[in-house]
Amino acid sequence: MRPFLAIVVMFALTAGLLLPESGRAQVRPAWVTPPVASPLVEYRQFDSAVASGPISYHVYLPTAYAAQPWRRFPVVYWLHGSGTPTEGIPTVASRFHEAIAGGRIPPLIVVFPNGLPYGMWCDARGGLQPVESALVHELVPLVDGTFRTLPERRGRLLDGFSMGGYGAARLGLRFQGVFAGFSMLGAGPLQRDLLEDRPGLQPIELRRRILEEVYGGDPAYFEAQSPSTLAAASVASLERHPPRIRQVIGTQDFTLQGNRDFHARLTQLDIAHEYIEVPGVGHVVPGLMEALGDRFWAYYRDAFQSLDPQGFASHDYSGNWYVPANSGWGLAIQSYGGQVLVLGFIFVDGQPTWFFLQERWSSPDVLQGAVWRRTNPGAWGTPQFVPEEQRDATIGTLRLEFTARDTMELSGTVAGRLVQASLVRLE
Repeated sequence: MRPFLAIVVMFALTAGLLLPESGRAQVRPAWVTPPVASPLVEYRQFDSAVASGPISYHVYLPTAYAAQPWRRFPVVYWLHGSGTPTEGIPTVASRFHEAIAGGRIPPLIVVFPNGLPYGMWCDARGGLQPVESALVHELVPLVDGTFRTLPERRGRLLDGFSMGGYGAARLGLRFQGVFAGFSMLGAGPLQRDLLEDRPGLQPIELRRRILEEVYGGDPAYFEAQSPSTLAAASVASLERHPPRIRQVIGTQDFTLQGNRDFHARLTQLDIAHEYIEVPGVGHVVPGLMEALGDRFWAYYRDAFQSLDPQGFASHDYSGNWYVPANSGWGLAIQSYGGQVLVLGFIFVDGQPTWFFLQERWSSPDVLQGAVWRRTNPGAWGTPQFVPEEQRDATIGTLRLEFTARDTMELSGTVAGRLVQASLVRLE
């Protein structure tokens, strides 16, 4: 995997970096990459409004995704380093695949966005490279709408290497309501002055071009986007919703000093985080993974293990749920090897209205989703049921929170009526 900006200057001059408008005309960024040659990942594109065209991305789906179609999965958004958006995808997907197969982490989805070769995972000044907006405001909702994810904050993590570690910290601090935490691997640039004169940093010519291309040539804009600045501005909100923060750096990595400075900054701000220095490892992801072994995977395991929403695969809530003294509301729940069918009814004007829940597990004990009403005169299992006459219409939403194996709190709205009931399962 190519180090952050650690390439020769001649490549920088020919790689399509944007010069100021006075130097030459702007060109459209490389939003579409070729597919990665790996059987573990799928290649996708979506039409971006902010980029005014298609953007490509890759996604790893665990084996359990196809084997357990009732199940929803947490997501790791893996942000690549500089140079090429796709170079490290096969290696990272393979390592996640092996970790899941070995039981080190629960099954999860890994999304590999395209952040452009030097997009810095932020919206560039001038609007030509809205990398941040495309990821947070377009790709995240798209992934939740396309795949069986856990579409909420605690079901999403950011991770990234080099430029991607810088991006993971930026986006994790800016969008705390979207992501439950962020991990930084060999992150950079973490200095608050991109043109700082310090031994071991990237070539100054390349840093000047990055400053011009992404930050409009404005050092103040670069500093405003830095993780250190964002951390200081986020202290109060981080206390209310503390994220899981991990920072991993090899002692032979050229970004070591910047990472030590950022670690000191987080400590000064009293922001909880895990800081790991890996002896003898340079600016390479596989080296960090191998040196840390199981400790590397503990970050994802600890974050997602309690969210593993197998639902009926681990608990069977089948049965009839109602309270005899309040028979206006009732549920009939059936499970079929992990698949769930929730039928409900309410008496309106002396007649039962049947409905069912198009459900999703938002945690192991909470089932929620849209309520659909069947307009066929007969209910399932009765002589009056005629499939050809069946019509479904959305009539509300419901939330089922199982407080124990035989008790449940039911809430929501059905057919314009507020639902709030405590139900028990009857034998």
